[in-house]
Amino acid sequence: MLVVFAVAGASLVGRLAWWQVVRGSALAAEAHRQTTIRTESPSRRGTIFDRSGTVVLATSVDRYRIVGSPHQLTLADRQATAQGLVNLLGLAEADAVDLVTKMTSDRGYVVLARGVDEAVATRIRDMIARRELQAISLEPEPQRVYPLAEHRERPSPPTCWVSSIAMGKASTASRTIFRRSWPASPVSSSPSATPTATRSPTRSRSNRRASRAPTCD
Repeated sequence: MLVVFAVAGASLVGRLAWWQVVRGSALAAEAHRQTTIRTESPSRRGTIFDRSGTVVLATSVDRYRIVGSPHQLTLADRQATAQGLVNLLGLAEADAVDLVTKMTSDRGYVVLARGVDEAVATRIRDMIARRELQAISLEPEPQRVYPLAEHRERPSPPTCWVSSIAMGKASTASRTIFRRSWPASPVSSSPSATPTATRSPTRSRSNRRASRAPTCD
């Protein structure tokens, strides 16, 4: 009888040593994985105005991501929840297949959709309250928007780089528009006699504009 108790005690000690010593670290890691979920909460960025304080240059809008915990449901409930989300979000083909695959898995945390606006988020909350969607929750995910971004995308007008030589030629051409012409008769010594300026007949107004404003390619 004593031998029986000795063998039973030795087997129990050996089994305990197997779980605590040999498999101890692996079991601890598995327990940590099953009881821990890591989530990220992005910080809220402020609104940026122009120097007048009235025009919004950059701001953040409320968006949400849909997350699920499929391991809490049966396979039938997972499929029903996935189909409800597909219909609500209006997904088709590859997107619908991807959401159904994620929701019918056995994972404890899975991201099903991103960038959901407030209107759709409100409908999801109502369906969760009516228990039409199970093991589903919404997490805030602010999105940065730039209202005046379309103005930056417009092409800017070409910039003219005019060298000093070209500017010298243009100024010289503009100076030749007017030339001094003196009377054909001899110049009188009277102090009231003054030279007159006449417009050169060889230059038109379009030519003068061309000489004043060099063109850009």
